[in-house]
Amino acid sequence: MCYTDDDRNYYKCSSEGCNVKKRVERDSDDSSYVITTYEGVHNHERPGAAYYTQMSLVHPSAWPLQPAAANSSSSS
Repeated sequence: MCYTDDDRNYYKCSSEGCNVKKRVERDSDDSSYVITTYEGVHNHERPGAAYYTQMSLVHPSAWPLQPAAANSSSSS
């Protein structure tokens, strides 16, 4: 979720029950820099962390990979 206030953008974590907020704003002295401020602590794992943890348990030989198709055209 994002809210805008001129030079600032406000974000809220989209995980249910998590109240972490993030504010992103341009530096007042040098607008090529942004300042990111977090408020709170996430009460959940990173999104996708469980998926990648499970994938690391699968042996590569079990991955559903198909061999690349051979180029059937020949040049003379």
